[in-house]
Amino acid sequence: MIRSKANRLLPARSLTALILGRPDHPVTFSVDLEDHGGGLDRLAGNASRLLDWLASNHVRATIFTVGELGRTAPAIIRRFAEAGHEIACHGEVHERLERLSPAQLRTGLIAARQRLSDLSGQSVEGFRAPEFSLTPLTPWVPNVLAEAGYLWSSSVMPTRLRGGEAPIGWAGLPARPFLWSSGVLEIPVPLLRIGPFHMPFMGGMWLRYLPLPLLRLAIKRMGDQPSWAYCHPYDIDTKEKFSLLPGRSCVASMAMWANRGRMVERMTILAANPAPCFGERVLLWRQQAVTIQKQ
Repeated sequence: MIRSKANRLLPARSLTALILGRPDHPVTFSVDLEDHGGGLDRLAGNASRLLDWLASNHVRATIFTVGELGRTAPAIIRRFAEAGHEIACHGEVHERLERLSPAQLRTGLIAARQRLSDLSGQSVEGFRAPEFSLTPLTPWVPNVLAEAGYLWSSSVMPTRLRGGEAPIGWAGLPARPFLWSSGVLEIPVPLLRIGPFHMPFMGGMWLRYLPLPLLRLAIKRMGDQPSWAYCHPYDIDTKEKFSLLPGRSCVASMAMWANRGRMVERMTILAANPAPCFGERVLLWRQQAVTIQKQ
């Protein structure tokens, strides 16, 4: 056990993780660094706990960071960079892509890339769309990414999920990394596929809700999909009281709030076999990728 800066004990390896053993596939870890509405002080505390967990499990992660945090909370970004984690972009603001024009997205991405590069001392080359909102409604996004200087993306869920007003996912796209015609490499969300059911099991609230036997099955059935996991700072915040989140229904807010006590254990299971960060795997994925014509 280790003690975090918030004086909370976090398991370096849980009993459940030891029982389930190492995942068959090395897993790359990522964090979507955003303020979900809980405030910057809460974000800073959760970021500290994540940094402690990453260090205790010897994980170097990719931190997909909302660009405006470079103005409002630059110290958080610097802490991740100084700890050796890769910094990537999660948009200038946390807004679904279909709500932005190409010009708005391009301007925001260029500004965010420059700001994050200045803060981290890194060349920021990767992007993840908020809520994986690279969908059939936004086929122009890969061209904008290339114009803004990005080399790779982790923004597509290669299936179609029900729920909400906007599409969730893009059915028919490859499960393996592929190249858009713009030259941008896309690294799709890993899915658990059981018959007609497809679930993005390796991150966020999906990972918190998935029963452990199903998690083990999903890891074994990865096949040739890219193996990566993601979380948000709020996913490990067990002390936050329930509240309606901006722009979310009561049901969606409840889903994002519940079961947070399970998250560290699930992450620790996946961390038993950690892989390098996204940036270190991109070259190999690019060599193996096929080009598709979707724009």
